[in-house]
Amino acid sequence: MFSGQYNQFVKIFSAISNGRHLLSKRTSQLELNCLHGIRFISVCYVMFGHRFMTGMLFPSINSLDLIDWILKYTSTVIIGGTICVDSFLLVSGMLVSYGFFETVTKNKRFNVFSFYIYRYIRITLPLSVAVIVYSSFIQHFGSGPLWRKTYLSMQLPCQYFWWSTLLHIQNYINPRYL
Repeated sequence: MFSGQYNQFVKIFSAISNGRHLLSKRTSQLELNCLHGIRFISVCYVMFGHRFMTGMLFPSINSLDLIDWILKYTSTVIIGGTICVDSFLLVSGMLVSYGFFETVTKNKRFNVFSFYIYRYIRITLPLSVAVIVYSSFIQHFGSGPLWRKTYLSMQLPCQYFWWSTLLHIQNYINPRYL
């Protein structure tokens, strides 16, 4: 039994297996593929907007150009992207609810403990990678006269408060350092 679980665990990281699954055109009547597509587009737009907005906080050659850009109509594509956060949360909540009802319908029961453990692990693993990168390696990702001050403003909170981030309580423990 252990070797079957081991093979399943290794298969999770298989590029061939995942590539076949991602590029497959088969659909099931029980899946809401259109909502997964909307969620994907929303999360890409959210990531693009967050990346652009945090980039505005970093030192730039001419900050006055940034002010001129914000006043232009074309900047609303980025600044108005906060709506995508709402659509992402709405669609994600709908998909979680759909999965809940599908599980309850099929199994006639629902294990709340395993649901939250699964969600915690699924969310915390990528977050832990980000915490490790920001607390350890970020100083190697840039250079310049203001780079040390910039990366220290990101690195020091990660080094001191990594534990509260991985417990998802950083908003309550250290809200001043967000």
